Amino acid sequence: MLKFLSLAVGVGIGVAVFMTAQWYWYVTRGANPHDDTGTMLNELMPGPMNAWGCAQLQLRFPQTTAPKGCRAGDGVSWRG
Repeated sequence: MLKFLSLAVGVGIGVAVFMTAQWYWYVTRGANPHDDTGTMLNELMPGPMNAWGCAQLQLRFPQTTAPKGCRAGDGVSWRG
């Protein structure tokens, strides 16, 4: 049972690291701010990480509409 628990924890940590790396790549190097996977990951991030990710995307794509997870109340502009 201990081996199974160790394996489950290891897999969970691996998945978390992979998802965080994918999110970081999306906000710092992704070519499309409206990428479905990237916006989903950004929405899942805790508040401070989401805010930082949105700030990075806004710096890189200032002329586009805000992606899901970064939108203000009007549904189009970047939240501040």
